[in-house]
Amino acid sequence: MTARDWLRVGQFWLDAWHDRTDILPEGWQREATQPSTSNWQGNYGLSFWLNTEGSQFPSLPKSMFNAGGNAGQRVMVFPDQELVIVRLGLSQSGVDQGVELFSRQVLDSLER
Repeated sequence: MTARDWLRVGQFWLDAWHDRTDILPEGWQREATQPSTSNWQGNYGLSFWLNTEGSQFPSLPKSMFNAGGNAGQRVMVFPDQELVIVRLGLSQSGVDQGVELFSRQVLDSLER
């Protein structure tokens, strides 16, 4: 899939979080982004990584959720900011290097 395709997927998740789609039942996306009872760390929901308590990305909003690939690819959804960020590419070690800083800079620029 292209970055634009992933952006559409992220927008779909964002719209579902705000109950702006008829495809998923109302409230499903919000339920999917609640910590799973089987995950003791509280940073995983129903197929989504969560930033609960800032556990994954401390400088980013706690409401952010994301889907991640095995080499640093991410579709990050910021429901309170009405924002989707797609990061494609390949990272070696430290797959999250730069993702938090870049996302923080995008958020900061939107707040100005």
